[in-house]
Amino acid sequence: GAAPEATLAGFTLIEVCSSPDSMEANALTHEDQIMDIYSNSWGPFDNGEILAGPGPLLTAGFESDVANGRGGLGNIITWAAGNGLANDDDSNKDGYANAIETIAVTAVSHMGRQSWYAEPGANILIAAHSSGDSEGITTVSTNNGYTDNFGGTSSATPLVSGVIALMLEANPSLTWRDVQHILVHSGDKNDPLDSSWNTNGAGHDVSHKYGYGAIDAGLAISHSENWTTVSPALNVSSGVQNIGQAIPDATGTAVSDTVTITDVLKVEHVQVTVDISHTYRGDLEVVLTSPSGTQSVLAQEHSDSGNNYNGWTFMTVHNWDENSQGDWTISVEDLDSG
Repeated sequence: GAAPEATLAGFTLIEVCSSPDSMEANALTHEDQIMDIYSNSWGPFDNGEILAGPGPLLTAGFESDVANGRGGLGNIITWAAGNGLANDDDSNKDGYANAIETIAVTAVSHMGRQSWYAEPGANILIAAHSSGDSEGITTVSTNNGYTDNFGGTSSATPLVSGVIALMLEANPSLTWRDVQHILVHSGDKNDPLDSSWNTNGAGHDVSHKYGYGAIDAGLAISHSENWTTVSPALNVSSGVQNIGQAIPDATGTAVSDTVTITDVLKVEHVQVTVDISHTYRGDLEVVLTSPSGTQSVLAQEHSDSGNNYNGWTFMTVHNWDENSQGDWTISVEDLDSG
């Protein structure tokens, strides 16, 4: 594939159908000084009605990977954004792809368009070519054979992992955050006429479908060769905001709240944890607006009869390199009556 001289190690997780937290944590931290990249083509069911993510052990494992892996540079963790578009699923409902330590990867066809199955999401950082528009991916298969109809975000994700391997070959000193920065700066604006594209407050083109675009191996490697390591990460919290309001049923009125951040940071990831009780959470649209005016759609209206977002943490990368200082507004609107 993209990195033909890479060395691979495989771990059995998906075949046991429901892996315990401890098994996932053991796999995703195994030999963290030897493993550069953990490439994950799995996740919760993509039916649009499941909120699921890593348990406490794997959450701690993610944190350990980026703090201690690769001699302190941090392991790179790629994650398939999901194949549930036909079920109106959204990658923001996948807690694994929602983690700031992971790189959520979506899929585009050979025409550069959203593949028929590829979920959108404000957490998606990058896209890669995979099956779609009547073409599949040719790759190795079982029994020493080949297939020409592989695909899904399960195929896009290892392609991104391979390109990242080339980036690390060009510059082994890249940190896990350097890799994410480079992907933001080197992504190709595929499908440029699509209405999902917007320009954020730092001048980056970003899409709810494609993140920062299709991965460009040549440009990513070129950036990697002369990249200056980013400064240490800082975190700022708004604290808990207690809203205590009912959400009107399809009146065209959103419940909103604004918090002011006084710290001046160059933004990378923004997390929003919500606790919402609602009869049919699929009716809800949740939007975060940054001081620069960038809107991140954290939840879209879709078919989901669940009755709450109980402490669920959304994540967006759409504010990359924006200034954190100013008013951040969260709005929640019921878009469907009943």
